Amino acid sequence: SYIFDDHRGDHDAEVERKFAVRVTERSCALAHELGVKELVVVADAKMLGFLRQAFDDHKSHKDLEVKTLSKEISKAPLAEIDAWIAPYRQFWTARLDALERHLDEEQ
Repeated sequence: SYIFDDHRGDHDAEVERKFAVRVTERSCALAHELGVKELVVVADAKMLGFLRQAFDDHKSHKDLEVKTLSKEISKAPLAEIDAWIAPYRQFWTARLDALERHLDEEQ
């Protein structure tokens, strides 16, 4: 399946990298707004790599302590959910692409 496939191509890696950058930007902005000084990031090993790089590259989080924790997720229990959402995935793709373009324009 698309969501849980570990054999994703370069395009999917680029999408994950962009997602990590967005998560980093939003997390840092929210932490600053709320006065949070410590952030704990939990993700699988691959996404954690993207997130660590994004936090390293982000300029406004230097006063924020970022801790990371790698957590492997078992895919088997999620297969039923993946099958259930499969018909809706086609509708999300265009919407998420539009959201990405909108966020890119904001910067």
